[in-house]
Amino acid sequence: AQDHPFALHYPRDAGFGVPERDPELLPVGRGEVLREGTDLLFVGFGPIVHRALAVADALGAEGWSIGVINARFAKPLDRQLILEQARGTRLVVTFEESVVTGGFGSAVLEAFEEARLADAAYREIAVRVLGIPADRFVDHGAVTDLRRITRLDVPGLTAQVREAIDQLRIAPGTARTPAS
Repeated sequence: AQDHPFALHYPRDAGFGVPERDPELLPVGRGEVLREGTDLLFVGFGPIVHRALAVADALGAEGWSIGVINARFAKPLDRQLILEQARGTRLVVTFEESVVTGGFGSAVLEAFEEARLADAAYREIAVRVLGIPADRFVDHGAVTDLRRITRLDVPGLTAQVREAIDQLRIAPGTARTPAS
């Protein structure tokens, strides 16, 4: 339905086990909230969103309240949705299967940097970008092996989020009110 060039990101994954859906028109640039949360916010782009949900489940079992957004679009970015859902959280983690430098996570980081200038509520929210490290070459291989090597499988992503939590020294239930 676009009257201009439009790029689609196709995963290398098999489509087995994906539930059948009726086609629907997606508003360009609009993300969707998959889960509400108050401690952390996960914002994913692409097939990694399903793994972000699994990470949220694992950490949720430990008492964390984690919101999850499927951004659906890298550009235009649904900045308003992301900033609204992040308000009051302690950490925002972006998930992508692309190189992190100049990618989806960088766009989210830029949105937060701009918001921090105008609104003090965003100044204490840390942002961690997870994706393919920019300083390493990823060989060709089976997708599951490459995800494990780059720590983009569920155990690797969970470990990376835990590392960020540890660095920030935050605990479940310590979300701030937006005014504080």
